[in-house]
Amino acid sequence: MYRFAKRLFVLAMVIHVVPGGAFADRLVDGVPIPDDAKVVAPSPAGPESGQRFLGAWVGRWGGALKHILIVESLQPDGGANVIYGWGDSPGLNITRGFSLKSQLRTF
Repeated sequence: MYRFAKRLFVLAMVIHVVPGGAFADRLVDGVPIPDDAKVVAPSPAGPESGQRFLGAWVGRWGGALKHILIVESLQPDGGANVIYGWGDSPGLNITRGFSLKSQLRTF
């Protein structure tokens, strides 16, 4: 449990957090994502090694906290536009929300 809480804290410190009710128009299994979320086809100029990461990745932290990571697009320099959304976890005092990050360096 400590390792899970530590990872969650680090994630919150690294990315800018947007309250879930602020812009989310869509809930996917209790996890908010923006209504305009979309995955863009890879550019021929983009890094081929990163194209496998395009799409939506769904899971649960510690088997409890639902989350979705959407890699919307990749840039030729290796940057990525991503959305990270998480659901409610009353036991951990976490309220659902999502974070938008442009130009996240992945490579």
